[in-house]
This record gives sequence, C-alpha cells and structure tokens, in this order.
Amino acid sequence: VDAVLEAGADWVHIDVMDGHFVTNITFCPQVGKAIRPRNKAFFDAHLIIAPGDPYMAPFAAAGFDLITIHAASGPHTPRSLPSICALGKTAGLAVIPATNDD
Repeated sequence: VDAVLEAGADWVHIDVMDGHFVTNITFCPQVGKAIRPRNKAFFDAHLIIAPGDPYMAPFAAAGFDLITIHAASGPHTPRSLPSICALGKTAGLAVIPATNDD
C-alpha cells in the first residue's frame, strides 16, 4: 500500500472476500486498521461477503471511508445501506450483472 500511495494514488480499494460468497479469502478489518493510520488516502472496503451486515461496523471502525456491499449478499440490503451511512461512512452497492433486479 505504501508503494502505491508513494506512486501517487489517493484511493485504496480493498476487496474483502470470505470464501463463502466467493471462493477466495482476503482481508479482515484488522488489516485495514493496521494500514489506515499510516496515510490519508480514501479507503474503500468492497465487502464481497455474505452476509455483509455483521462486518459493516468493524470496517467502519477500522477507518474505511466507503463500504460497498453486494445486492445479492443478503436479504437486508435496503436496510444495510442506511446503516452504513449511520456509521458516518459512504455506502456503495455492487451488482453482479446476472443478479435479479428484484
């Protein structure tokens, strides 16, 4: 992350995967918390996990500015987006092209 920021990036996008919603496993909130204090970049947590709701507050507390959830990651998406905003963060919604728009 330091090398990317030193090269001029001002936005860090981190894909968070749980091995359930998608097959890969990646970052946890503690990783974001460890790298966040070292810079002023905009931090974006893309939660590719199901359900995402239990992880919104930990990623907000870790210092992420934007928390993006997937429309297909759980039944509470309409409540999840305002919940992210209530944490003082920007909410994002990701849609898989094959996702039913209901």
